[in-house]
Formats: sequence, structure tokens, C-alpha cells
Amino acid sequence: MIQLEPTFRKEKKYYVTGMATMKNMLHRPLNLADSSVVFICRSGQAVVNIYFKNYLFRKDDILILSLDMIAIFLRVSEDFSVFYCMMSQPFESEVSYNLPITFFDLLYLYPVLQTNPEQARTLSAWQEQVEWFEKENIHPHSRTIMRNYLESLYLTIHYELQKIEDNPERVLVGSGEKILQEFFYLVAKYASKHRNVAYYAGELCITPYYLSTITIKYMKESPKEIIDAYVILELKKLAETTSLPVKMIAEQLNFEDTSYMGRFFRRHTGMSLTEYRKNHII
Repeated sequence: MIQLEPTFRKEKKYYVTGMATMKNMLHRPLNLADSSVVFICRSGQAVVNIYFKNYLFRKDDILILSLDMIAIFLRVSEDFSVFYCMMSQPFESEVSYNLPITFFDLLYLYPVLQTNPEQARTLSAWQEQVEWFEKENIHPHSRTIMRNYLESLYLTIHYELQKIEDNPERVLVGSGEKILQEFFYLVAKYASKHRNVAYYAGELCITPYYLSTITIKYMKESPKEIIDAYVILELKKLAETTSLPVKMIAEQLNFEDTSYMGRFFRRHTGMSLTEYRKNHII
């Protein structure tokens, strides 16, 4: 199991790797803690919810989560296991410095990448190199070498994602789905500051009513329900993975006071934030 309060915070490392089953993290938002993580499924399969959309994550698939993304593992098979490489934000910035500007846009659209048999073999060799290098991590240029390993992986992934995007047989995303994707992106970025539907409609240059028709059509939920759901995930994440006092959590998520935040959390979960924290200590 990964406790996504990364080891590098305590040991002043810039990345950590390991194996995990994620069974102890089911239905709990992963705390990336201003970090990025590359998952490679080594066996079994899982269902992962990212931006309110479910993805099947199977053997030899790659899943990349960056910075403010919140993901929830909903189900994992008995034999499910993943290799992970988690990077601190400064190191991830170094890795992505030379990447095409479209990389993270494509990653947002395709967070899970499937591999063919040849790619799977190459990916296993890449993982073996990374594991060996970390085990023998005494090289004076270890930071540069590891950065190059990850940059090469990201560049390869970008190349494959661009092929998917450029494929003339690809099913084109309709305007409503594009607006929904942009809405999810904005919610993930600004939900800690803005919980007003009108704000997001304004950013999207549409009316709140039109935004509502889109979310109800594709998600069966109103924009407000989606915003609130994301805020609840943020609250759970902070309650589970930090020791911040309730007052500081309220300030961080821009609630007027702790009482209002408490009523908001109880209305959506049936318990207080303190009760939730006691029952979900990692």
C-alpha cells in the first residue's frame, strides 16, 4: 500500500519508487501532496476514477497523475499490483521542462495508456533499469540520470498519445464533452477557492443554465453537485493525510468558518470531519 505522503518529504529525496496493491486505499482520494506519480500495472486490473470518469487500469497499462489531480481506486482484483515512481514537484518540473506543451493536455484526456506486447516489454526493461539504479543510487550524477529516464518515458508517452489524437478514425469529442472536460479541469484547479457555478460558467463563456444542461446530460448531476463532490474529496484528503487543525482546513478551502464547513461536510457524508478523520487515519 502506498501512503501518498511521500518518503522524499522526510528523507529529502526527489523521487521514490516501489510496489503497491492499493487495497488499503480503496474509495479514498489519493493525496498527491503537490507531487506526480507514474503507475505501471504489473498484474491484475483496477477501476480508477479520475475527474469523475472511471478508467479500467490493466496489466502493462500506464497511469500518470500530476499535481492537483485527484484519483480514487474504486475496485482492484485480488492479484492487482502496481509499480510506482513518485516525484516531488521541483523534480517533476525538471523532468517536464523540455516536453511539448501539449503533453499535459493530452494526459488530461488520456490518463491511462494501454501498451502493446512490444511496448510492454520495453516498459518492463525501463522499470528494471529504474529499480536497479535506485538500488545502486551512488552515482554522482544520479539526479540527472533519473531525470533522463523519466523524460524519455514521458516523451515516448507523448508520442503515443499524439498518434491517438491524430488518428483520423478517432471518435471526435463533441462540443458538450469538450466543455465538460474543461469544466472538470477548472473545478480541479479552483474548487478550493470558488464553489459558485456562475464562476465556472463565466470562465467557460457560457451561461450557468447551459453548463447545467451539459453536466446533467453526460453526468446526471448538476454543476453544483460536481463542485461539491470535488470539495468533499479535498476535505477527505486533507483530513486523512495531514494533521492540519480543522480551522486551518477551513481556511485552506476558503470556507467562511469551521461551523459552515462542518455543516457542509456532514450534509454530504453524514458525519463530522473530526469523526471522519478518526475513522480514516492512515
